[in-house]
Amino acid sequence: MMDHARTHTYPESGVPDPDAAPPPPAEILAVPTDGLGAGPSEPKRVIVIGAGIAGLAAAFELARAGHQPIVLEARDRVGGRIHTIRDFAPGLYAEAGATRIPHTHALTLRYCELFHLKLRPFVMGNPRALAHRDGRTVTMAEAERGDGRDWAQTAAGDAREIEGGTDRLVRAFFHKVSRHVRMGAEVLAIEQDEEVVSVHFRTHAGRFTVHGDHAVCTLPLPVMSNVDINLSPDKRRAVREVHYNPATAVLLQVRHRFWEHPKYDIVGGTTVTDLSIRRIVYPSYSDPATPRGILLASYTWGPDALRWASMDPDTRVERAIADVARIHPEIVEEFELGVSEDWLNDRHAAGALAQFEPGQLTRLYPHLVAPEGRIHFAGEHCSRHHGWIQGALESALRVAGEIHRAPVAASARAGRSG
Repeated sequence: MMDHARTHTYPESGVPDPDAAPPPPAEILAVPTDGLGAGPSEPKRVIVIGAGIAGLAAAFELARAGHQPIVLEARDRVGGRIHTIRDFAPGLYAEAGATRIPHTHALTLRYCELFHLKLRPFVMGNPRALAHRDGRTVTMAEAERGDGRDWAQTAAGDAREIEGGTDRLVRAFFHKVSRHVRMGAEVLAIEQDEEVVSVHFRTHAGRFTVHGDHAVCTLPLPVMSNVDINLSPDKRRAVREVHYNPATAVLLQVRHRFWEHPKYDIVGGTTVTDLSIRRIVYPSYSDPATPRGILLASYTWGPDALRWASMDPDTRVERAIADVARIHPEIVEEFELGVSEDWLNDRHAAGALAQFEPGQLTRLYPHLVAPEGRIHFAGEHCSRHHGWIQGALESALRVAGEIHRAPVAASARAGRSG
């Protein structure tokens, strides 16, 4: 099993190189079109823990193959780290989590096609975007021609975004399995014997237990570590050693998209700075229906994000406005409202994505993906495409296939025939 060096680098996009890992195998890529294929005729009852994209995809494919998923989600929303925020003026939205789909991520694109989701270009590099350093602001084109070539770097590549918001993919899965999902259900413990898995959870109404033939745990590793579950020493070590990258986003609603005016003429792309906001990301789409817009005024990860994580939400917005005003003074008059997302201190995420250090992927990955008896594991951390929607989907289809092809327990078969 190779350990690609690029997998451990986090470029200007804040996530691993989308092409560092090999594409999913053909049998995985075929699932959106063909389903899970042949398997035992008896349906299995499967408890899916977490209704992020991995949990929803696993439940969808299992249900499509005739099984009986039960999805437990602690939050009052589904989607996990796909979080399209709509707390703005009517019709406006912005992404606080997963946003773009690289053109090489065929598995994600196939589900978009399956659910008839429209895509449009996501602008990566834009020579009209800005570079701000030591109080001086120039365009990216000027910076790259001058002495800014070594620091004024933005992510490049061919990517798409989902028209109407990334959560439309989440909603598409959810609508297919909504009757199997229970929200507000926080898992406390998982037990198993040779034939049954029992998952204990709580809601505001009390504590409950649900039983199944298998379980799929899609919780981020720091969150899973708070669940009472008996794991093998290798699995416990893998859960303990993988770190999660912090990330923060500050989003500002403005009355007019001033960055599109002739003074700047910016649609899409990223401005890089030496300020605490680090980078400003402009919407890739200019909506003719409204002059208003949402500016991703600060996008930080790693050590830069820790500073923003220490602030309260109001302070984050105030600080972001002050920094943006040094590049775009129009923000002071145009600002209407702001929101922020701090993935590190989100207790259901505890970070934005798994961050494998050099050597960890080779050493820990086999233990992360290995099932423990009747408990299976999925999520972006259980894929070589970690940090991407494709990684979560790939892991979900892998475990759904494992469960689909697994023999039915003898006692379950006897109970169903009796």
